[in-house]
Amino acid sequence: MFVNNNDFEILTPNGWEDFKGVQKLNKPQKVTLYSKVKDEELKLECSDTHRVKTPKGWVESQWLTEGNEVITQKGVGVISKVVHSLEDTEFFDIIDSGKDHCYYTNNILSHNCQFIGSASTLISPTKLGAMSYINPIRKKEEVDFYEEPIPGHNYFITVDCARGLRMDYSAFVVMDVTNAPYKVVAKYRSNSVTPMIFPRFIYNIGNYFNNAWVLVEANDVGQQVVESLSYELGYENVFRTKSMGRAGWVLSGGDGSGSKLGVTTSQSVKTKGCSNLKSLIETERLLVEDYDIFVELTTFTRKSDSHGSAFAAEPGTNDDLVMCMVLFSWAVMSDYWKEMSNIDVAKSVYEEAVDAAEEEEEDGMPLGFARINNAETFNDNAGDVWTAVDIDEDDWRYSHVYNNW
Repeated sequence: MFVNNNDFEILTPNGWEDFKGVQKLNKPQKVTLYSKVKDEELKLECSDTHRVKTPKGWVESQWLTEGNEVITQKGVGVISKVVHSLEDTEFFDIIDSGKDHCYYTNNILSHNCQFIGSASTLISPTKLGAMSYINPIRKKEEVDFYEEPIPGHNYFITVDCARGLRMDYSAFVVMDVTNAPYKVVAKYRSNSVTPMIFPRFIYNIGNYFNNAWVLVEANDVGQQVVESLSYELGYENVFRTKSMGRAGWVLSGGDGSGSKLGVTTSQSVKTKGCSNLKSLIETERLLVEDYDIFVELTTFTRKSDSHGSAFAAEPGTNDDLVMCMVLFSWAVMSDYWKEMSNIDVAKSVYEEAVDAAEEEEEDGMPLGFARINNAETFNDNAGDVWTAVDIDEDDWRYSHVYNNW
């Protein structure tokens, strides 16, 4: 249930702010938190997945214990007691309160619901609503770690570069690519790191994650970053790309003729990368449990202008982490990656789609189409005779289909 807020406001860390409404939720588990701050006793009854702000970040109430600290309107409070109970309970949550999506609940800072996605988001609202996120196991120098490197595992780092002028962010995302599904294991985002310092960050994290492969966005200052990483610091596992004319940029290896360090984020690269990212996430072949990436995905929407349409961050939001994911998705669906890793995600996505279509066809055959039987030939509804043939994977027609998702 959704109730419009009309002309009401709610108290947030930014003062009194508008909110979009109130949503009633039925939850099977309730958590009651008791906290004390400056001799004042606070009590909060909420669902077990309700997020509460702590000095270390947002934490679901189910993970809070006695002695943990929480942020309150009067400062940092200490939890004195936590009570868990199994009972169906109706909760009322604020929707979209202010620019930071948080508000004070009984003087304790809480995170509210948000309208997740729309028809214009790259990732479907249904998938966004089903995505979950976890807290990093540790944080160091603005790098969030979700897993430590595992011996023998392969890692892939994609990098988006900015000028370090506190406007756009420089970012990188580390993925475990040992097997599919791929998953995010670390991420970094900063709007103050300069192009002179950023290569050292990438060098250190690349070495830490088993000499990970690195793909750097080489537009603008990115060229400076990738050249410093490769030539000055001597990092070897830096991907190159090559222009294939009208076919656009492709991932390549070595110093072959026409290749360059990093990748130019052309319209073609971005379009293919966005399409691939959607396929990977919605078919669960890329697991993303980072909150900041999740938030960027909810505001990464299609924009149209006189030059056509493309996906980008909504005004006032960022897409630096998402662009790292876009470049990664562009790269791992390429022929070069398929050959070097022996993982063909594009083919498995294609085959799954074909299987789903065949199941749907079995359930109800649309008019005007004939079912293919086990014989080598069949007749369609018009009486024409067709012959079923197997298409070899090396056939250019088949390759063209599944390599250009």
